[in-house]
Amino acid sequence: MYNRGEYDRMEEQNIRNQGRQLFSDDLEKEEKELLIKKTDYYKNQENLPKELLKPVELLYDSEKRCIGYTYLEPDFPYVSFKELAKPHQLEAYHVDGHLLFSIARKLLYILMELSEREIYPGLLTLDSILVHKRRPDKAIMIRNPEHFQAGNLPSTFPWYPSDSRLFDEEEGLFTAESQKKADAKLIYKILTVSEKGNAKIPPNPKTQELSYLFWNILSREWKDFFLNLGNGNIEYEDMMELLNQSIEEEQYYTNPADRAMTEEVVLPAVPKSEKKKKAYAAIAILREAEKSAHDISQKLYLLQEMLEEDPVFSYKQAFILGDRHPFSRDFSLYPEGFRSQLAHKIRSYSFGEALLIGADLLENALKKEEHPAYFFLLLDGEIKNDAMFQAGLKKLETILYRYSVKAVLLSVSRYQGEGYQKLTDLFQEY
Repeated sequence: MYNRGEYDRMEEQNIRNQGRQLFSDDLEKEEKELLIKKTDYYKNQENLPKELLKPVELLYDSEKRCIGYTYLEPDFPYVSFKELAKPHQLEAYHVDGHLLFSIARKLLYILMELSEREIYPGLLTLDSILVHKRRPDKAIMIRNPEHFQAGNLPSTFPWYPSDSRLFDEEEGLFTAESQKKADAKLIYKILTVSEKGNAKIPPNPKTQELSYLFWNILSREWKDFFLNLGNGNIEYEDMMELLNQSIEEEQYYTNPADRAMTEEVVLPAVPKSEKKKKAYAAIAILREAEKSAHDISQKLYLLQEMLEEDPVFSYKQAFILGDRHPFSRDFSLYPEGFRSQLAHKIRSYSFGEALLIGADLLENALKKEEHPAYFFLLLDGEIKNDAMFQAGLKKLETILYRYSVKAVLLSVSRYQGEGYQKLTDLFQEY
């Protein structure tokens, strides 16, 4: 059996909630018989994953005719992943890369165990995946296993045309290998919050704008993995390794406020480019507390992609962020495909103090080793032209001129006021 290590299942309670499913009058006889067989099948299986909301007992009427079955229900408040993935819900549930990777990893552990038992869900629908309503990263369950392929009992899920290629054509049943392909496609849909049943790889930037945004966050390793699903063998261990690596990186990058400001960023070694010249790119994020991270994240990812594709320079990137207080990540040469994550909700912080920190960051780096440098300011919110902002802008202006740093402003909208005007006097708008 696969060992979950620290990701043990939830403890089984002595009493689990149960629901009732009655057979409809128009249910085909063959499908009804299949559901009866599967209920008996699950009843006789031991040590199934506790996250599986399996059928429990058959129900009979007074004439001893089978009329349905009972099934386990979650013992926590839940929401389906399909509901959680809707654009208007993402902020409410604080959906970010770390949460998606965590859900995907918990889900993959369950799928791996089911595959060992020769229970093949096929390509799970997103409304079959339930997560804890208040803590989506802490609990997950899968419903409707009575529709899975179990042993020699076939699946009764409907399929999208392209998904039919995952079937074994001769047998008409899923195999262990075809199930791995289906599970990889499901992980793709989770990580790109795709609401579409027949999700394309990669997402269409025009019709799947949100999924395309999450696709751009993924590392180069993930993109290569998904783009090559049709080629060669797929192994659970490869997916798990990528998920563990991604979660480890997300835990580091999305919680900078919990670390000391002087903590050194330790990342995988990046081969030095023989062709590209060294350069610095300081990226400051100034955003209001009530603003969603969606718009400014798009600009950040496009900026990082542009820096990555620069044919002349290889950029060391630094980040100035904020959540109640501004903080920074020092200059580092990040791996190809790295995208900095932004929290969906933040508390107000001083824009002026953030500029002071950015100026110091640039000055310290350029004193040690002088290279071409850029200061990118990403703005989403009104500027409060107070004394701190004026002091920060003055210090930054001094450093920009002293070291010939190019300043570029990328704003979500055009803003009014004296503070914004001062920024446009100093920065080139892009």
